[in-house]
Amino acid sequence: MLPKLIGSILLAWVMATVPVGASPVLSGDAQSYSITGNLFQNGWSAENSMMMVNGQTWMVHACGSNNACKTLLDGGLNSPISQSPIVPGKCRFPFAWLDGDGLVYLICGITDSGGDTYLWYSADGMASWQQANGGAPILTMANHTNLTNIFNVSIARAGEVWHMLIEGSGGLWYSHSAVPSTTGGATTFDANVSASPVIAMGGNAELKLHPDGKHLYAVHGQWQETRFGGYWYITFSVADINTPMVWQTFRDSFSVGEVNVHLADPSVLDGPNGSMIMVGYNQGMLRLMTRSRPFYETVSAAISNLSVSPPAPPTFLTQPPPTTPTPAGCDNTNVALSGVTWSADHTPAFPPSNAGDGNVSTFFHADYSTAFPHYLRADYAAATSVCKYSITPRSGQCTAGPCNYQAPYTFTLSGCTGSTCTVLDTQTGVTGYVDGTPKVFNLPSSVSYPSYRLDVQRNVQNDVYLTISEFGLYQ
Repeated sequence: MLPKLIGSILLAWVMATVPVGASPVLSGDAQSYSITGNLFQNGWSAENSMMMVNGQTWMVHACGSNNACKTLLDGGLNSPISQSPIVPGKCRFPFAWLDGDGLVYLICGITDSGGDTYLWYSADGMASWQQANGGAPILTMANHTNLTNIFNVSIARAGEVWHMLIEGSGGLWYSHSAVPSTTGGATTFDANVSASPVIAMGGNAELKLHPDGKHLYAVHGQWQETRFGGYWYITFSVADINTPMVWQTFRDSFSVGEVNVHLADPSVLDGPNGSMIMVGYNQGMLRLMTRSRPFYETVSAAISNLSVSPPAPPTFLTQPPPTTPTPAGCDNTNVALSGVTWSADHTPAFPPSNAGDGNVSTFFHADYSTAFPHYLRADYAAATSVCKYSITPRSGQCTAGPCNYQAPYTFTLSGCTGSTCTVLDTQTGVTGYVDGTPKVFNLPSSVSYPSYRLDVQRNVQNDVYLTISEFGLYQ
C-alpha cells in the first residue's frame, strides 16, 4: 500500500524548490521534477530512506560514525524538526521501511564496511527498537565471498515474501526470504543470493513493490558507464515479480546525473499528492526532487515496454580486458620481494618499498598533491626475467564508492634499460580487485630487463589517489 502523503508538507517543499540549472542533468521523465539546492550539509550522510509513520514524514539516515538517525522532516528546506540516534555506534548503510504488518524495520551493516547485515524492528513508531532474528545476521559475509563486500541492502514486501537487493561486487545482487511468522522472528537471506549481479554496476537501491502487485522496481545509483563520464547517476530498473532475477534498466526513461559529481543513494516517497526523491549529492549533502504526480507512474510506462522494446545495453567503462595465457615455463617466483630498489612519486609515510615487502597490510601511496599519471618502478642490479606481474589492492578500500577504488584502473607495464622503456602490457578498465589477493596479468612471453615500471593513468574511482599494497613480478 502506498503511504499517504500529507499535502501541506509536499506543497511547501514544491513551492520552496528552485528551478533546475545547467546541472545536474535530468533526462526522460526526470525532467518533470523540480530540484532544490543543497540540503542537510552539516554531517548528513547520503544513505537515507523516507517514509510516512503515524501521519508524519520521517527520514532514517546515516549520521556520524557508524550511527543511524531518525529525523522528522518539516514543510520547508530548513533541515529537520528533530533528530535522534538509533542503534548508536553499530549501524552502517542503514535502510528503513514501513512493512505491511505496521512495523518499521531497519537494516544495518555492523561497524565494518564488509561485515554482516542485521535487522531491527520498531512496533511503536520508532520510539524504541528491538533486534530481530534472535540477534543473528540476516545476511552473512562469510557465506558470500563473491560479493566481496556488502554495502547498501534494500527490502520490499510482496505478500509473505521479502525481496532483497544487495550492493556488492559488480552491481546489485538479489535474494529473498519468507516474512517472519512472528514479530522479530527468524529470517535469513543467505540461501537465496543470486550467483551474479542482477543489475550490472548498480548500487544503493531502494526496492519497492509496484501498485499492480506484479512488478518490483528499484530506484538506484548506476556507475562506470560512458553516460556522465563514469560517475554515479540515478535511474531505475524493473522486474516481473515471478522472475525477480531478471531486471531491465530504463536509463532513457529516467536519469539524474552530472559529470564530475556522484549522484546516488536515492529514496522515493510516493503519495496521492505526488512524489519526493531524496538524492545523495557527492556523498556530502542531500538534494530533494519533487513533482505533483507519483513516481510509480514513470515505472508504469516502463512496465508497458518490458517485453516490447527493451533498451539498448549500456556502454560500460569497465569492459573486461582480454585474457592472455600464461607463458610456458612461467611459475610463481616473485622476484619483486628481494634485490629491488624502488622508486615512485609518493607520499613520505607510504614509500614505494611497501609494494615489495610481502605484507598486504602495508601499502604504497602515490603523491596525491599531483595529478595522474603516477608511476612505480623496480630496479635490479642486472637484467631479470619476468613473465607475469600482479597488483594487490590496499585492504579496506570499500568504505566509500566502489570497492578498492584507489587501485589501478588504466595502466601500462614497461621494461626499461636506463631511461629507455618498452611497453610490455596495457590494461584498461580493470576492476574486480579483492582485498589481500593479487590480481595477475600475464605477459605474451617472458622478457628480461634490469628495470620494470608501472605507469598508472587513473584509478578505479577516477579521483586523485593511488594505492598499491603489493606489486609482484614473476619468473
